[in-house]
Amino acid sequence: MVSARLVVGIAILAASTIAQSCVQEPDVDYAGNDIKSTNRENAADCCGDCQKTRGCKAYNWDNGICYLKSKKGTKTSAPGTISGYLSTKPMPKPSPTPSPSTATTCSVLKDVDFDGNDIKSTQRSDPGQCCADCQATPGCKLYNWFEGTCYLKHTKGASTPLPGSYSGILVDSTPEPTPQPTPKPTPQPTPQPTPQPTPQPTPQPTPQPTPQPTPQPTPKPTPQPTPQP
Repeated sequence: MVSARLVVGIAILAASTIAQSCVQEPDVDYAGNDIKSTNRENAADCCGDCQKTRGCKAYNWDNGICYLKSKKGTKTSAPGTISGYLSTKPMPKPSPTPSPSTATTCSVLKDVDFDGNDIKSTQRSDPGQCCADCQATPGCKLYNWFEGTCYLKHTKGASTPLPGSYSGILVDSTPEPTPQPTPKPTPQPTPQPTPQPTPQPTPQPTPQPTPQPTPQPTPKPTPQPTPQP
């Protein structure tokens, strides 16, 4: 059993695009290369300690102690011991955004045949079923149906009249994107009328009292002199 060396350090978890997991090997010990040790009841917890410790690449767990190591070292048999090492794998790339699917339909022409360029034929009682056969056949671009047989073709040849015949041409139709609804305009609030100020009553002037006329004094009569006898 290797001796434990405790090295004081700071656990730094570097951001990385690589996902790390641990591969465990029971009853195996990796000799030497110890960085530090931690106390763990479960050997699986040693993996997290190693991931968080700078320079740790492997570990050994024995009797509740994780011995974190800078590399695997020589592998030796050790019953009851569990060793593990970090395994790196690239993170999966995000899936590309799928492009809108293109639907394929058939443009049908009645009483028309296109000469030659046959790929194969299928038996169909309904000429509309020839469209699906052409869609499912690599290289098929068009077809001709006549008397229960679909003639699948890779190229449109010369057209000729053929009463009772149905021909169809594959066309791509990309669905139109759903238009965004036009947002309703936000109604403007009705302006509140400016309140008119309550008119102040015009103060009535205090009536002036009618002045009392100054009484004229009653003139005293002038005394007549007493005549002399």
